[in-house]
This record gives sequence, structure tokens and C-alpha cells, in this order.
Amino acid sequence: KKVDQKKYREALKWIVKILNDNKIKFNVSGGLAAYAYGSKRRLVDIDISMSYRDMLNLTKIAKEYVVEKPWKLNGINSNWKCYYMELNYKGISIEMGESKKAEFFNKKTTKWEKFQDGLENSVKKKIFGIIVPVMPKKNLIDYKSKLNRKVDIIDLKNIA
Repeated sequence: KKVDQKKYREALKWIVKILNDNKIKFNVSGGLAAYAYGSKRRLVDIDISMSYRDMLNLTKIAKEYVVEKPWKLNGINSNWKCYYMELNYKGISIEMGESKKAEFFNKKTTKWEKFQDGLENSVKKKIFGIIVPVMPKKNLIDYKSKLNRKVDIIDLKNIA
């Protein structure tokens, strides 16, 4: 099924304005980053990397949209160990992951590995007509090939 661009565009525009207005350094990762590099699978959320301090700040700024306040994913029932929070904007889930100490489970080595979000060397890309910082393509390919979930395999086949 094709991505409902209108809903995602609206949610992305909303969150990017908040982040920019509050001078919060961020980048887009996950499926939306893969989308920016050519994958056209159906999106399930918007993934964003930022600092833990900025996540705490964001819970105050966008308090009426907070579904989950920042809490630590510990790798149990998850491929991730990091601080995580979630906002919901008109039915679109916006997931924030803490950028500095995040780790993901490498299925190939069966070990935890540092997530290289590329926050310091993000690439400006146009997504749904909005220019946003996106994690570098090599970082995206690296972690998606190691997480190796069904969505990652689809994205990797379609990244230009």
C-alpha cells in the first residue's frame, strides 16, 4: 500500500516546525530516512534522533501530544536500548530516540552495537516538500542491514 503522503507531510511539517523553532538538533532515521533515499514502502511512523535533554524539553513543548514520556528501552521485547518517547499527531506516531548512547541488536553477530545516528553529519533532504536533516545513507544502510527485520530488508532493496 502506498504511503498516505498528506497525513505524513502534515505530521512532519508540524514536528519539524516545533524542533526548528526551539532550536532542537535532530535528524530523521528509520523508514522515513529510507523513504528520503528512495524506499517507497508504507510508513508506520516518523523516527527522529535527538539528545535526551531535548526529548525532556519536547515533552513540555508538545505535552498534549505525548503518548509516552522519555523512558529507557532496555532491549527486552525490543531491538533497542535507548531513551525513547512517542508523540501522536493526528493519528501519526512520531517516535524519538536518544542519540548519544543508543544501541541496537545486531542480528548477524547477536551482539548489541552502538547506533550511529549521524546527528553531527546529517544530510539535508526534501521529504514531502519539507527540507529536513536525515541520517547519512551509509549509517542507515549499516544499521538496517544489521537489524535485518522485514521492513529493513524491504528498505535496503529500494534505497537508491
